[in-house]
Amino acid sequence: MDFVVESEPNDMQKLSRDRIADQLEKRNRDRQQQVNAKHELHRQNVPANESLDYFQETFRTHVTTIEDGLANLKPSTDKMQLTKDIHTIHENIQDLQNYLTASTFFLSNYTIKACQTILNDLKGRIEATKDTLLAKKKFNFRKKAGDASTSAKSVTTVDGTTLNSKQSMASSEIVKAHHFEWTVQNRQHEEIVLGPEETNNKDITMSTLDSCLLQINGYPSSLQLSHLTNCVILCGPVSRSLFADNCTNCKFIFGCQQLRLHTSHHCDLYMHVTCRAIIEDCNNINVAPYNYKYANLDDDFVKAGLDMTKNNWQDVADFNWLSADTHSPNWQHIAPEQRISCWNEYLNEFRQKILST
Repeated sequence: MDFVVESEPNDMQKLSRDRIADQLEKRNRDRQQQVNAKHELHRQNVPANESLDYFQETFRTHVTTIEDGLANLKPSTDKMQLTKDIHTIHENIQDLQNYLTASTFFLSNYTIKACQTILNDLKGRIEATKDTLLAKKKFNFRKKAGDASTSAKSVTTVDGTTLNSKQSMASSEIVKAHHFEWTVQNRQHEEIVLGPEETNNKDITMSTLDSCLLQINGYPSSLQLSHLTNCVILCGPVSRSLFADNCTNCKFIFGCQQLRLHTSHHCDLYMHVTCRAIIEDCNNINVAPYNYKYANLDDDFVKAGLDMTKNNWQDVADFNWLSADTHSPNWQHIAPEQRISCWNEYLNEFRQKILST
């Protein structure tokens, strides 16, 4: 019987087998990373979706409660109770405004504007109702015969409030006029300064600004920015959130709890953020720690409720970049030697540039 003796594998065969094994192992690692990335994305999206559903249901419930309160406001001889009821509705609207402001962290720009429009409509209606029900009657020496029939004509609004024809027209005009109102809008080549009396504990909104220097002194409740081009926004600590979208070639200096930046590019952020900053649909975003100093900085941080010892400026979540192993190409740290250190000098140069154009 003939025996076949197998030869020992040579070095080339061993190298080929090791290479195949390495490739198979790498393929398995890549596949596992993809699975882990999908699980992580699902884990992040579930709370966000649950938060959005909860917000929508809560917002809708409160709007219904406020509308019911408006519908129940009727002419009454008890002016004190009527005033109290109107004041309660005012407070409910403000509470809902604060809830919306605090929720901008995870809401889309469209949802924020839609909810703000509803709130502005409610504000217009309560003001119109207040003017109608608590208006002081004027003493008239004469009264034409036709006046009685005119004043007797009335209509019922969608919320059940009965108004005469003139009141109805006034109320309608007020409601129509109350669309989304910006604190500052449609400016070019200007220096805009808001003092503490205009900003402290208030929601500040700015839109459609080109080549402007914005100085927001004090501690706003929230800051919303939209469609800014070639602007410098200098702000103290914001109590809650900063939401910005469609900003190009801008520099932001601010402190806040939550930051969300949408659809923006070529922007520098010098920030103090106590939560993780979020960007979405952005590119060429550069970040650095907040380094602006002014006289009442410490006091403003305390009044805004921000922890000066906790700053997550270096940790940015990019919702368009899912890889946990590779840094997002859409944002980067500003190197220490490239950061603006003397803001007064930079602001003077920028001020001369925009005002001389």
